Amino acid sequence: MNGRRNVIISGGCGGVGSAIGRALAADGFSVTALYFSTPREKAEELIKSLASENGQKHAAIQCDLRDEAAVSAIVDRVAGDGGLHACIHAAVDPILRKELLDVSGEELEAQLSTDLFGGLAFMGAAARAMKAAGNGGAIIGILSRVIYPDTFYPKMASYTVGKFGAWALLKSLSHELADTGITVNGITPNIMDTKLSGDLPEPVRKFMVERAPGGSVRTPEDVAKIAAFLCSPEGAKVTGKIYSFEPSEVKDL
Repeated sequence: MNGRRNVIISGGCGGVGSAIGRALAADGFSVTALYFSTPREKAEELIKSLASENGQKHAAIQCDLRDEAAVSAIVDRVAGDGGLHACIHAAVDPILRKELLDVSGEELEAQLSTDLFGGLAFMGAAARAMKAAGNGGAIIGILSRVIYPDTFYPKMASYTVGKFGAWALLKSLSHELADTGITVNGITPNIMDTKLSGDLPEPVRKFMVERAPGGSVRTPEDVAKIAAFLCSPEGAKVTGKIYSFEPSEVKDL
């Protein structure tokens, strides 16, 4: 195996995904950023901005995570070009702002399509590739504080269901891959200034910020720091955990 390290990031051109890509590129990773609705020009700008002093090869690939064959083909292509060392699932559909009793089955399925079903296709393909190579690796899922018992936000029912499903995927993977050297962890950001929260009315946003740990808005770069740690040699010792922004808030999956 050569010294190159490859990472694939779903939602890699979004606020959180692009911040993680920049952090890992600075750490020497070659970044493959998957995107779906991001304009091609923006995706290309991101790739041009990534650090490449160490000869890394970066790429942005448009991909529908619901297409299992397409996802597997991309993962296999990256794995076949120096190995796959990290997989980060940061893609999510826009939040459906409805209460549960107003959500139809069709709307719920649409909300789950990227985060849950796409996560199964993406992280599953990455896990199989890493397991076949036998060199370990890191799988990280971006979750949300909505999975915590003391957290509830109104009109986010279908999003909450999706994040609980993503949590279950990570928990299952962490147990199934426990003896393979592949680490599986989650990160639970709170409200951030990203496109995902851009549609919030100011009173709702204020309500959420006031109840956030520390009473402040975090940034995608805060998430990227945790992801970079989990993809580092030190992070390779950690698996089956959920990280937040506070050291006391590290929990088991």
